[in-house]
Amino acid sequence: MQSFSHNVLNPGLPARFSARLVFTRSISLTRAIENGKRKQQDSALRHDRRHQFPSHRQKGQVLEHNQDQQSTSSPSSSSSEPPASFISSISYTTASSEFLYGTFSVLSALRARRRKIYNLYRLPSSSNLELDPESETATSYTVAREEIHHLARHQQVNIQELRGTDALNTFNKLSGRRPHGGLILEVSPLPRLSINALGPVVSKQDDLQLVPSNSTPLDTGVDDLFRLNGNHRTIPSSRPPNQYPFVLLLDGVTNPGNFGAIVRSAWFLGVDAIIIPDHGTSPISPVSIKASAGALELMPVLTIKNERLFLIESRASGWKFFTAAAPPPTKDNVSPNARIEGALSNHPCVLVFGNEKSGPRKFWRPYMHSTVSIPNARGTLGDVDSLNVSVAAALLTQKFFDFAQPSVVPAKDAKLESATSSPFVDSFGLEGSKIF
Repeated sequence: MQSFSHNVLNPGLPARFSARLVFTRSISLTRAIENGKRKQQDSALRHDRRHQFPSHRQKGQVLEHNQDQQSTSSPSSSSSEPPASFISSISYTTASSEFLYGTFSVLSALRARRRKIYNLYRLPSSSNLELDPESETATSYTVAREEIHHLARHQQVNIQELRGTDALNTFNKLSGRRPHGGLILEVSPLPRLSINALGPVVSKQDDLQLVPSNSTPLDTGVDDLFRLNGNHRTIPSSRPPNQYPFVLLLDGVTNPGNFGAIVRSAWFLGVDAIIIPDHGTSPISPVSIKASAGALELMPVLTIKNERLFLIESRASGWKFFTAAAPPPTKDNVSPNARIEGALSNHPCVLVFGNEKSGPRKFWRPYMHSTVSIPNARGTLGDVDSLNVSVAAALLTQKFFDFAQPSVVPAKDAKLESATSSPFVDSFGLEGSKIF
């Protein structure tokens, strides 16, 4: 008993016993932390099981939850965005579905409301996304994204959030690895009207009259955009009071970036419509729509199958045709501007642009009233002897509009009038001319 009391009262023993107690407590805390982590992981795993997709349930698979995948497999969308159903893959609603990407391409389609809109797909807002160059700052991107969700809710569009380890890669594939801003819109193709010819224009403020072909599909989008007026379809006039309709015809412009850039400038400057042949020109695609900054969602697009019939009947209705080509090697006595001055103030006009390398096809030349060009201010100095077709289209379009202003409108061009009476005129007879 004395020995026991002695041991208990030994001054060294409490210190050793106390140290042992501290060590034991430290082990308990570590285990508690580890147990807490396991419970948290189990909770996340149970959450994923509740939200896993049918394909995963069938295969007995569960989405793994770890730190690397947290941005795509955990709820992370901004609270300002509407709720969305979670999906693991994207499929076509219809065989003709198109997938638009890019903040303003998606926004323009929702604003224009010319398509059927099937689904809005998004990535979680916390995903590491490369900002769309169209939205210069994170603020403008956020504002645009909020408007997109607002319009989608208002139009009762199905909003779905793509999750899983491969979500970002799926978006990158659909966008051709171009910046998409975490948003992709599944839509129907844009409505296009197939025409035989451009109709007569009596006065400058007349709506643009179109002679539709029999192949025009029955589409509510076509009916809304190109209104039926007797045997004609019409595009409402939004032109200044001093000019006739002005249309661009793109023959063989195969680069979708150039095609979209031309439409962007054309819409901005006030062109009434774009005409493209059924074959040989870049199709309207997500790439060209993105290059147009959404202008293709607004611009009326017309297609033609029989170019010869189109030219003959449109000329008979009073339309004047100009082709854009590189200036000839020899100087002409008539200034290129002389062929543009007054044209749009006196006649409805079509300006034809050809392929980026070879220019307009020779087939078009006999039907042209005149050829227009942009002179090279540097002459033969240096290797830059041409302009990109989209740049040339913008410059020449603005030239036509500038010379339609009242302060610069001359009397009717006698040369152009005489060309009108001649069925086939080739101003230069250019051989192998190159577009700008």
